[in-house]
Amino acid sequence: ARSPTDRLRRHAVILGSFPPPQYGLRLDSNSWTAQSASMIEVPPTQPAMPLQSASGWLVPGRSYPSVMGILNITPDSFSDGGRFLAPEHALAQARQMIADGADIIDVGAESTRPYGGQRPVSAEEEIARLGPVLADVASFGTPVSIDTMKAPVARFALEAGAVIVNDVWGLQHDADMARVVADHRALLVAMHNREAVDPAIDIIADIANFFSRTLDISDRAGIARERIALDPGIGFGKTPEQSMTALAR
Repeated sequence: ARSPTDRLRRHAVILGSFPPPQYGLRLDSNSWTAQSASMIEVPPTQPAMPLQSASGWLVPGRSYPSVMGILNITPDSFSDGGRFLAPEHALAQARQMIADGADIIDVGAESTRPYGGQRPVSAEEEIARLGPVLADVASFGTPVSIDTMKAPVARFALEAGAVIVNDVWGLQHDADMARVVADHRALLVAMHNREAVDPAIDIIADIANFFSRTLDISDRAGIARERIALDPGIGFGKTPEQSMTALAR
């Protein structure tokens, strides 16, 4: 039987994790972490292949990453909280990010800041913040992602023109989220998360087990694997050292 890690390597697009060995990074540390040793790049044994994915997900045939521009319609996001609450400011920022080359605009109306300190809001409040902005952002023609862990918010956003759901709890917070994604044939970014930081755990094993559950949920809902990207959740439920380990692996 394959381990959870083996399953993830074979079946999903992984963001920042589990690089194929021939293109990977080697660490000068026996523990295979970046906590006490710098990473040393290993030259690839063959040319890197262009990313291929489902229509609307990444640009087919392109060998470099897509750029996701973040639009926070919140008062308390750690990087820019409050700057884009006004609809005219949010729309101007979306236009600017597209002009600067963003391939996806990720819109969020609840802060999910790493390392804690966020203030939860209701689905109704998220929708109220998104309402004056989301459909207009979608009309600009660049794919829109909705950053939410709540199924009603995801449904509202998808019906307003979003095509990607970015769930910071990887389908494991709201039992209806997988059905909403499947019913709308949306693309999915599923992030690893934890309720609390535990410096003692094997974070790579925890991530693999978490994503194994996510993929089981998505399989039952009928979400095709090629429509899923897995995000290791840097800073979420992890110590800084564990985040570095996740990046390295």
